[in-house]
Amino acid sequence: MNRIIFILTLSAFLFSQTAEITNITASQRTDGSRLVDVCYDLQGDENFNVFTISAEISFDNGATYQAITMTTGNIGGNVEEGGGKCFVWDFGSEAGELYTANAMFRLTADSVPLPPEGYVDIDGNTYETVEIGEQVWMAENLKVTHYRDGSEIQYVQQESSEPNVWENLSTGAYGYYNDDLTHQETYGNLYNWYTVDDSRGLCMDGWHVPSDDEYKELEIFLGMSESDANSTGWRGTNEGSKLAGNADLWNSGNLENNSEFGTSGFSAFPAGYRNYNNGYYNYG
Repeated sequence: MNRIIFILTLSAFLFSQTAEITNITASQRTDGSRLVDVCYDLQGDENFNVFTISAEISFDNGATYQAITMTTGNIGGNVEEGGGKCFVWDFGSEAGELYTANAMFRLTADSVPLPPEGYVDIDGNTYETVEIGEQVWMAENLKVTHYRDGSEIQYVQQESSEPNVWENLSTGAYGYYNDDLTHQETYGNLYNWYTVDDSRGLCMDGWHVPSDDEYKELEIFLGMSESDANSTGWRGTNEGSKLAGNADLWNSGNLENNSEFGTSGFSAFPAGYRNYNNGYYNYG
């Protein structure tokens, strides 16, 4: 009977979150069936607890890997986190009469995001998400009016009186474009830096306001060169068109007329910004 010895290596990723695959074992059955039993423990986090598990095998010391397909059990899509996960590989049927003393075995865990109802802020707003590369992004703008602990975020109108005018604040605050509530529903809120930097947390558990490096990773994945991503001002080619969405909201022909407009699913809106010097709203 041919036997194979497995040297186990692990490649696990959960986009921008953390997944752990531990306690992997692999052994060929001794009943002549040439089946291999593979077991492992899988741990997700509060945002991701269902995964797609795939396996690969190498017979040339890791130079190349090939996918394993003749499997049954806890492999493929919709594998929930937990201990003692196992699947069976039909080594005899898939690998044939293979004489080798060693094999390198690799498992990969891809996250399956929770359904949209899993992404609800403290105010009850529900957010869609999109996977781009190895990151998961919200596909719409934040509109929450309370911190994660329930504390209210101050709303500041454009014509507020002293000392609460936007430019004099040293605490968190938000507004929506032109103080028009209909704009909040479409574009979300505009927050000042103090809100983003508050230890009470602006985003839902497991989420955070992205850093510049995370935006660069997104841009590079969509085709921007690393040198362009590290520069400032206008840069790249059509990455902005890929990131945009809802063409009827934009007022830039070159952006919306690009053939790859909206293809990333990021759905960036022209939500404008609020000037820190005077609190006025600006659209571009």
